[in-house]
Amino acid sequence: MPSITIRRCVMLLYLLIATFFVAHSINAFVAHSLTAMPSDAVTSPGTTDSAIASRETPTQLVDQITHSGLFQLPVQASAGPAGDVQAKPARPPLNIGLKLRLLGTMLDARGEGFAVVEDIASKRQNLVRLRETIENIGEVSELRREGILIRQGDQEEVLGLALLQSEQTPPSSRVPAQAPAPFVSPAKRTLDRREVMEAVKDPSKLLLQAHAVPYIQNGALQGFRLDFVNPSGFFDKAGFQYGDVIQRINGVEIRDPGRLLGMFNQVVNERTVKVDVVRAAQNTTLTYELR
Repeated sequence: MPSITIRRCVMLLYLLIATFFVAHSINAFVAHSLTAMPSDAVTSPGTTDSAIASRETPTQLVDQITHSGLFQLPVQASAGPAGDVQAKPARPPLNIGLKLRLLGTMLDARGEGFAVVEDIASKRQNLVRLRETIENIGEVSELRREGILIRQGDQEEVLGLALLQSEQTPPSSRVPAQAPAPFVSPAKRTLDRREVMEAVKDPSKLLLQAHAVPYIQNGALQGFRLDFVNPSGFFDKAGFQYGDVIQRINGVEIRDPGRLLGMFNQVVNERTVKVDVVRAAQNTTLTYELR
């Protein structure tokens, strides 16, 4: 029995020694293989990419990405390297003044009203309102005292009054602004009914005779002030003066430009017309007899 135990111990010892030598041999073989392998063969992929990227400029990298087709870029961005993007060419101005003339504007306290324009080619005159579209020109996006703003797509252009454009003179020869005439108590005037009818039947021509703007006092509309009166025109013959504020016609208060023109059309059938105005800070009444 003891001899069997000793024999087993000896066999176990030989087995352990043999296992040790086998393991040591395997370790030596692996170490030799790793030592013989080139250093660049064990370089990690990330290190290789970094080395390659370090040899390329940022411009070259951007150009590679742009032309790789990975991202869908606009034509301008893909046309060349970064920093060489071509800007969109500037569009020519609308040059509305070559096609259209602004004869006059009429505004109310809210900035609304209408304007009279004339097509230069056909000499045709039209009455246009705010946000109305003029054929082949654009939309009237704003009415101003001295002009109108026209929008065509994302472009805008101001069309000034033809009267102001035609009166541009050198500074030395400009005529000083027209001053209000001294107050004179008006007498009763007699007007030819046919002349009145001729004057009011065409609003565009009537607007050329005078320019009226809202007159606001203490935050309220008090009428329309004449800031231009055409000499020898209808309003001048009727006795209106620069600076007159038209408040009422035959007792009807003038609150908007449409009513002002409407009253002119109504009074042609009246025998007597009374116009309440403020002249030189004094209230007065202009009386007319139509024959």
